[in-house]
Amino acid sequence: MDFKFVVDRKDDNKFNMYLMNSLKRIGVQAVQVADDPEKAPSVMSKYSLGTDALVKQNLVTDDDIVVFSKEDINIVDNEFKAKVEYLFETKDDIGIVGVIGTEKISKDGWWLDKENVPVGHIIKGLSSGNGQGEPYEVGPIGYYDDIVAVDSNFFLVRASLLKEISFDKETLSMDNDLCAMDLCIQALQNGYRIAVADILIYQESTNHLSTSKGYEESQKIFNEKYKDLEFPITINSFTFDRPETVEVEI
Repeated sequence: MDFKFVVDRKDDNKFNMYLMNSLKRIGVQAVQVADDPEKAPSVMSKYSLGTDALVKQNLVTDDDIVVFSKEDINIVDNEFKAKVEYLFETKDDIGIVGVIGTEKISKDGWWLDKENVPVGHIIKGLSSGNGQGEPYEVGPIGYYDDIVAVDSNFFLVRASLLKEISFDKETLSMDNDLCAMDLCIQALQNGYRIAVADILIYQESTNHLSTSKGYEESQKIFNEKYKDLEFPITINSFTFDRPETVEVEI
């Protein structure tokens, strides 16, 4: 099992200071997606471009884990690789893992509103921008696999699953907020579960705590796309035929 990072990269200084240092420490490489407004004007399009590059250049195998990350992420958890490898090896039904997620998606309102039962935590950067941060809990901390969506700033996907699901370049090409949520719904529809694990990361920016200007438009597209599921969307909206494996605490 190997890790392949697809990185939304715009600022060399941030990338080198945060994520690149993390990758050197844990011993993995990254597929860097540069800030090219014409080729990739949104987070969704950047992640999609990076995924295409992995496939076209034969850089990924079914046993790999593809990590989608912003450039200002620092993986603080020294047990990151061990935790992730153990989770994906022992839980065959897990397709996507995040550090922040939610147990419900309502039709209206931000998906991390308390009514949607968010879980997980990070260390958020302070306004000084000097790498200092403070703990931030969006909800309970631990391992949860009754999740329907994870945050798009940092999440992991079983590489073999990318043969069955893909970023929606047709209807959500300009999305900066819901690309991970859309991918999670596709995974759930294909019989995989979504999990949040207790993996500690630091993010220099605080954009995971708010939405972009295009969020409302993305939400309308998302709601229309999945209207047949009925809202609120929960784990009970899906049928799973993959056998559950041993319980883990991550």
